[in-house]
Amino acid sequence: MTDSTLPPTLPVAVLLVRDRSDRAKLAEALRGRAQPVFVDSAQDLELRVRRSVEPIIAVIAEPRDADGVPSAPALARLHALRPGLSLVGYCDAGHEYSSDILELAIAGVHELMFRRLDESRHVLASVLARATHATAAEHVLAIVLPQLPAAAATYVSYCVHHAREDFDVEQLASAFGLHRKTLGIRCREAGLPTPNALIAWCRLFVVAHMLAEGDRLVDDVALSLDFPSPGALRNLVKRYTGGRPLDLRAGGGVRAVVACFLRPDAFGRDAQPADEERPPARVAEEGHASPRVAGTIRRQPPRSAALGDR
Repeated sequence: MTDSTLPPTLPVAVLLVRDRSDRAKLAEALRGRAQPVFVDSAQDLELRVRRSVEPIIAVIAEPRDADGVPSAPALARLHALRPGLSLVGYCDAGHEYSSDILELAIAGVHELMFRRLDESRHVLASVLARATHATAAEHVLAIVLPQLPAAAATYVSYCVHHAREDFDVEQLASAFGLHRKTLGIRCREAGLPTPNALIAWCRLFVVAHMLAEGDRLVDDVALSLDFPSPGALRNLVKRYTGGRPLDLRAGGGVRAVVACFLRPDAFGRDAQPADEERPPARVAEEGHASPRVAGTIRRQPPRSAALGDR
């Protein structure tokens, strides 16, 4: 949405769910987050997604439709057609339903929801956030990794796959069995920014993907990635790119942020070792940037140049 004066438009969630009470529970859980669109058959599910002009936040599907037709083939085709689409399987829990779960997993669903267990508003929000992040990580890494040396791929992949988690340099180093100072040396040798900055850059890659995919609101992206507040997300974008979140959407999404990341003067590439002691950028709020951070923004080109003149 380009005009902030217009009321926000909710994205769509397409659901292949047969039971009326299940539909009512899921509609209530989605209230305020997505507009539910229910279909009765696997064929209708596939056609609805293929022909949709609205942004779709997720597809939620049972193993079979009202006629007993498996949904897995349709889900697999949608996964191939739209790799960035979040697919969620909705099924019963229990050993006797293991074949249904296996079919959904093979079809490419990113998350599973279990009937009568995962239908609360909080749980559904968490499931959708995980599914969205999984698809975003796949897309981001497909763009980023080919532009990095092999030595950098492992660190970048880890940070992108864990972009929703609140972890710091100590925890990142521990994940690779390294001391934090050794991790800093390895990142520098691999042509990466400092570990602190790398964590924030990888979160920013995912932010850019989510903003560029459809018409998602900044508040929704901040919630999905577990930022302390929308202001913290805006501050991160400003600090690292010199722009605003909506500039990422208009300026090329992930590719625009990667271009900023690869610049020799990108945030974190000229940092001194002492900067490793600073907390990750994700916890900073607007109006509390350190003098060094403010100086980094001033050294960067104007926003249009940083994000690409388009």
